[in-house]
Amino acid sequence: MISIKTKTMDYIWFGDKISYQKYPFKEFVLNKSGNFKIGFLKEKKYTKVIDLLQTEEVILKSFSKRTKYEINRSAREEVQFGIENSLEVLIDFHNDFAKQKGLSPLGNPIRKMADYIVITQASHEGKVLVMHSYIIDRQGKRVRMNTSASHFRGAEDKDYRNFVARSNRFLHYQSMVHFKKEGFEIYDFGGYALGTKDPGLQSINRFKDSFKGTLIEEHTYTPVPMFFIKKMMGKD
Repeated sequence: MISIKTKTMDYIWFGDKISYQKYPFKEFVLNKSGNFKIGFLKEKKYTKVIDLLQTEEVILKSFSKRTKYEINRSAREEVQFGIENSLEVLIDFHNDFAKQKGLSPLGNPIRKMADYIVITQASHEGKVLVMHSYIIDRQGKRVRMNTSASHFRGAEDKDYRNFVARSNRFLHYQSMVHFKKEGFEIYDFGGYALGTKDPGLQSINRFKDSFKGTLIEEHTYTPVPMFFIKKMMGKD
């Protein structure tokens, strides 16, 4: 379990119970409890997880044929795994990506989580190709994918685009290996849009499915007053 505090709210991640302490200024994110709680709105959340207690070989073997091939090919192409220690480097890299994709930029929200963020990257010949950030719960031995950014969109060379896409799969696997060595037991892909009709989300689901893993259900509990305040502010 981790606790992230802002000026107005406390966010409790990965817990297993709900309390009324500091109500309504505390939200419980991805909680294992499925119980109804008066005064809270409970929202189902799904994600795919990989068991890091398995050996590296077993984890890799469980992936789809294509994913295994692309990971091994990236290794042959001498793509390198690394850790980035600067949050600002991640933010700059991600925001370039977000501009290309028409996504919201990173900023203060991730800075407030800095104590719980680990950044991994895949690079080739000194050039960073892909960056992932993870929310880490050392107590619960869980890492959750938070952001993923790559710099290939807009590139005219199809082979290069495919090269970067392979590097992203490589980075997922090498991040699993890294966190396994650090003593973590759960690799969380950061959400799964179960039953979605959105083609973009369906594509993301298929990508996550290629790593197999287990689908799990958790719940986020938002205090009712805060839910309506977010609605009024347009923060669904």
